[in-house]
Amino acid sequence: MAKQEWTAEEIETLVRLLEKVKADNDWWPTEECMRAAHGAMSTWAPELVVLRSVRYGYAEVLLTRYAGGVKEFSGMWHIPGGYGNIADESLQAACSRIAKREFGIEVNFVAVFERPYLWRPDEHPYGRPLSLYCRVCPLEEIIETDSRTFFSRGDLPANIVPAHRRFILKKLFP
Repeated sequence: MAKQEWTAEEIETLVRLLEKVKADNDWWPTEECMRAAHGAMSTWAPELVVLRSVRYGYAEVLLTRYAGGVKEFSGMWHIPGGYGNIADESLQAACSRIAKREFGIEVNFVAVFERPYLWRPDEHPYGRPLSLYCRVCPLEEIIETDSRTFFSRGDLPANIVPAHRRFILKKLFP
């Protein structure tokens, strides 16, 4: 596809918009704005991998029911996560912020899994986020609820975000 020329007014408008988003801590005013922005460029997204040991090693992973703004994932089980702030947030700070939002507790960042996951075309409605699967350790007990539960390989729910299922089966419980 041939590149289109941008007018000075369009460039100025885009710069003002991005400066406003940055000043508002990466807040987008509508779902449509978020989709358009993330569809135009990949954005990094920490995914919080919380493992629980059962007898001889890690045998369960924490999943939550998605209740965010991506309607295509509504009600599906997923590895909890979110987008990192594009302005100046470290991976560790993003993990802490997301854990506070998702679980209401603090976590210690342990490590990032060796390879980030760039979502396949048409796999995510926002475009192609870059998922950074991050091992974190909760600083207090995570209370299980109807929407926050630990699962073993053998009892993973059917209604799970497909990219997260692949990660769990390939990297956590091969």
